[in-house]
Amino acid sequence: MAIVIAAVTGDWEADGRLVDASDEDREAFAFLCELDPVFTLRSEDGSVLAVTVQPTDGLRRFSLTEYTGPD
Repeated sequence: MAIVIAAVTGDWEADGRLVDASDEDREAFAFLCELDPVFTLRSEDGSVLAVTVQPTDGLRRFSLTEYTGPD
């Protein structure tokens, strides 16, 4: 997946897209998001961050926000 992260007023938001995803990949992604939209984002340096995923554009794109706990 490709992810672009942008700072917004001290917080952050990110947008991403599924690269070369088949219909089966998009369906699996949709299933996981419906099951639990909170994912752990892991970077190459080993750091981790809990994020909430909101699929958009027919499951081809998604936005991420930092997970801060249940509402």
